[in-house]
Amino acid sequence: MARIFIIKLGALGDVVMATSLIRQIQHYHRNDEVWLLTAPAFTGIFNNHDNLNVVSLGRKGFIGTIKILSWIRGKKFSRVYDLQSNDRSSLLCAFSGITERIGNHPHFPYNIHPAEKYTGQCHIYDHMLQVLAAAGIKPVHEPPVLPATDQERAFF
Repeated sequence: MARIFIIKLGALGDVVMATSLIRQIQHYHRNDEVWLLTAPAFTGIFNNHDNLNVVSLGRKGFIGTIKILSWIRGKKFSRVYDLQSNDRSSLLCAFSGITERIGNHPHFPYNIHPAEKYTGQCHIYDHMLQVLAAAGIKPVHEPPVLPATDQERAFF
């Protein structure tokens, strides 16, 4: 069983949009251990996602970055999906020790990525489907996935 790591820290709308991407990654790695790093405010979105380990570590400042990197390296992940693709997540990927680094851009630290550089030529969701395709995942257009418990459904 491999350990798979997903990074999605971003803004609320971006995190909700990424839920279907995360589900596709989980399906592809259904026999593996899948972890998600997200911002503390967004962990609740993933409470009811089956077979997804969610971690939220302090992400402010140099010490926070060192703590995250130490945790990542200690887990010995075999693959990382950087669904954030910003400077911070790129830095985490670069120093993660993870062999397969999937990302949005065709340059370091990513060694699996779409061939074409993303410059806004399509919606970011469509481009992220291209990222999944580059990683061997057959991408599917799906709506966001926000599972609720029976108790939560009864409340609304």
